[in-house]
Amino acid sequence: MPSQIRSFRSFRTAVMVFALASIISLCGTMSTLAQKPKSAPKSAATKPVTTPKSSAAATGKCPGSILTTDEVNQALAVHNFDRSAHNLVPLKWDCKLAAMAQDWANRSVYEHRDTPYGENIFVGADPNSTMNMMIDMWLAEKVFWTNKTGSCAAGKACGHYTQIVWKSTVRVGCGVNRNASGKWKVMFVCNYDPAGNASGPAF
Repeated sequence: MPSQIRSFRSFRTAVMVFALASIISLCGTMSTLAQKPKSAPKSAATKPVTTPKSSAAATGKCPGSILTTDEVNQALAVHNFDRSAHNLVPLKWDCKLAAMAQDWANRSVYEHRDTPYGENIFVGADPNSTMNMMIDMWLAEKVFWTNKTGSCAAGKACGHYTQIVWKSTVRVGCGVNRNASGKWKVMFVCNYDPAGNASGPAF
């Protein structure tokens, strides 16, 4: 075979190999670009969350209370969620009421005391009960309450729920004892001002 023909074929083969390699490289680059995620669009969901002014975070931890700031905020949020459903003024945290509630919880006495303030008490066997769990037990009474007539179903309790949503109440403070003596291991107390549960509709 003439040397000129062999040289031409070798050159043609080299060109084809180079072209094929370039195509493979280009395809790989396009694949990489296709897998690169797009930048997430800006939205209102990235707006920073602010702490309600009514929470302890704005006033500092209350003296005499063992509740953490997170627990205070949680207790307020659960109370005010149901109040907002009836367009009621949100409750504000009161350090005096919180200290009173903590003092009573520390005594591990499951009974109401003589006080001018409203009072809800929860006792349970699980010392790890959260604010949500304990307050939800009070809120569960709302199915028995008829606000239009201001009455509770026969044989049922409604006083804990109605105190939470009482229209004239504006302040609340709570305390917890997670090492209670006797049958119950946790005792949770909340005091309210002004007291609710007078006659008539709660809201």
